Amino acid sequence: MNVRMRYQTNPNVLSRPTSAGAVLVDARSGDCWELNETAYFVWRMLSKPTSLEDLIKEVKNECGGGEAATSDVSSVVGKLQAWGLLDIQPGQPE
Repeated sequence: MNVRMRYQTNPNVLSRPTSAGAVLVDARSGDCWELNETAYFVWRMLSKPTSLEDLIKEVKNECGGGEAATSDVSSVVGKLQAWGLLDIQPGQPE
């Protein structure tokens, strides 16, 4: 996963909070996914184009977790991407 890429929620995917996190529904296919609280926090952060690096920083600031946050956020973004729930934009060159 490229840290300079910018990830954003797919506008065809709807989210509804639950007591344990959220449920996502793809309006096109009807497929559903359940997210825990941390994954839902990441999902909300992705409402605007965001880099993986910025996501990790924000999760560490809000939720703590140190280095575990890096692998957790990377895992969540990887799963959301694999499920087709994210739009991906190339990052800005350094």
